[in-house]
Amino acid sequence: MRSEILINKKGIVQSSAGDAPPEGGVCVIRTNQEYSITFDDKPSPSALISLIRTLRSASGAMILTGKHLNENHPTPQNAFITIARMALHTIENEPDAKFKSQLDLFSMTHSGNHQLPEALMPLARLNLLGKDVPSALMQVVNANIDNLVSIGQTMSMRLCFLSLPQSFLWPEVTIQKGDTLDECFPKDTEYWLSVIYETAFALKLPLYHHGIIKMSGIMPDDTHLPFHRLIYPLAPISDRPHNYRVLSVACVTDPDNAPII
Repeated sequence: MRSEILINKKGIVQSSAGDAPPEGGVCVIRTNQEYSITFDDKPSPSALISLIRTLRSASGAMILTGKHLNENHPTPQNAFITIARMALHTIENEPDAKFKSQLDLFSMTHSGNHQLPEALMPLARLNLLGKDVPSALMQVVNANIDNLVSIGQTMSMRLCFLSLPQSFLWPEVTIQKGDTLDECFPKDTEYWLSVIYETAFALKLPLYHHGIIKMSGIMPDDTHLPFHRLIYPLAPISDRPHNYRVLSVACVTDPDNAPII
């Protein structure tokens, strides 16, 4: 069985009868349980985020082909990480980018390799994988995690904030519970965070995101602060996607492990 789709540079998914990606986009050809994914030389963040979302339930082998890219992954896990890193690289190499970061899979067994700040440890210590969403959320509530961010999805699959810390640092925006990412952030920030959350939904595994961030309006304009973010998806196959959550805790290490989104 063979099917083909194109994702254009605006992230719109279209049916296709060709095998070449559009400008700034991606071509996906599925043959039985194998996915051949071909990238334009400069895929847009919108196209890459849409690709991760579109392939969220994929379980077969993935072949990634593009500029300086020729990889064959027997399972989607490494493929999703590769695509996410491509998107982050694109966003973070724009002029005047606010961010520079690295994304890794996280395991508490190997947490010593990451040197997590103590502010992230209450979430890191929980064992939520495989649990239904209500049970996992009850465990999180009982852990009383002050700096917790909870992300859900609207019926149209837009990412939205379901809970926020009482106080946090974030440059030049006001964020409230219920806001969607596309409503309250400029495009670069929306894309940057969406890459992380969509990858967590797709992988259904915890992620560790770390690097530096520019806090314009809070710190001097040329100041980049080290940050750490732990992302924990609640997306069991047995549950409906509308109930899925991504939980995260994040902080900048100066000043004094202050919470961020």
